[in-house]
Amino acid sequence: MSIHDTMSRIVGEREQITRTEMRDILARLPELADHSTIAGRFADGALCLGDRRIEDRDRESIETATAWANACEGIRCISVLVYSDGDYHVRYDDPGSMHPLHRAAVTFVPASIDDGRTDGGSSIEYMRRHAERVLLVSGERIAIDEPEAEAAAPAVPAWVERLRALPDVDGTWIRVLDDGTLELRDVNDGVGADPRSKTRHQYRVDEDGHVFARRLPPESVGDEWTDIGEPEWEPRSTPPRDGIIRAWWEAPVM
Repeated sequence: MSIHDTMSRIVGEREQITRTEMRDILARLPELADHSTIAGRFADGALCLGDRRIEDRDRESIETATAWANACEGIRCISVLVYSDGDYHVRYDDPGSMHPLHRAAVTFVPASIDDGRTDGGSSIEYMRRHAERVLLVSGERIAIDEPEAEAAAPAVPAWVERLRALPDVDGTWIRVLDDGTLELRDVNDGVGADPRSKTRHQYRVDEDGHVFARRLPPESVGDEWTDIGEPEWEPRSTPPRDGIIRAWWEAPVM
């Protein structure tokens, strides 16, 4: 996806954007850190990346994009240049310092860049003459290395917990998944005693109480058969009569 497509998807035709949106646009540039001139740290300690490699490339791109977004303040503008071979480069630019032939695909300009000027000039208009598109950036600095809050795991329904407490539900040969799916492993399938090598039979029930079933390969293989891929859920013609499947079928309404 080109940077133009990325901008259209994230900010549409707007010129006024947030600092977070600027970061999100830059983070989607492939190999962002490899095409950036950021090195070391800014004077205020904000993170900047140079040539160091990080195994997690997605994290590196986000960190680099965050550093660029935080640098877009005062009179410091950030430009993205796209070369004839499709490669690009991210760099600093300041109003009044541009080469006459310089033209960026996009330049991010601090929205407050002209605040307080008394000479009647316009830095924004100057940057527009050197970029296909100018985006005015505002908003608080983005925190660096701020740990993301882990999403709370959905609560397991009470009827699932009741089923798991039954003597026959050992959690291996017979188990109930968090979403209520009942899974039975076929003890007589294959050779050996390892539960992971046994075919699995799964059951689920829809909102109307209809039971659906499917047969999965052993856990050691995955959830797909070599000939048909992942099997579809198929309706059972009649409700289960007795045993653990009957107890499971009745559990949600007990």
